[in-house]
Amino acid sequence: MVHSETPLYQCAQCKKEVSSELLKYSRDGKRLICLDCHTKIEKAMALTSQPAWSSHTREDRIKWACSCCGYHFTMKKGTSVALRCPYCGSRQIERDSHSAQDILDSV
Repeated sequence: MVHSETPLYQCAQCKKEVSSELLKYSRDGKRLICLDCHTKIEKAMALTSQPAWSSHTREDRIKWACSCCGYHFTMKKGTSVALRCPYCGSRQIERDSHSAQDILDSV
């Protein structure tokens, strides 16, 4: 009777020997790391990374509305981009001073 043993691989992070089912590629795709190390790295990355949109506050943006199609959008204050509706391309844009509460109050 022949026993087939599962081969063990070394984790590039902690150097522990684990089976292939317990390995994942690192974020850069170059190293094999065990699930424990992978979980630790992912948790650390989640704590240190911030979404790209979080750096912009609402005060940094101006609300606009398209007179042609009615699309509402925001742009950063002081932007040098020509003002056009991102939906229909119209240049008939006006500052949107209505809030959601204003619209609800008018109904």
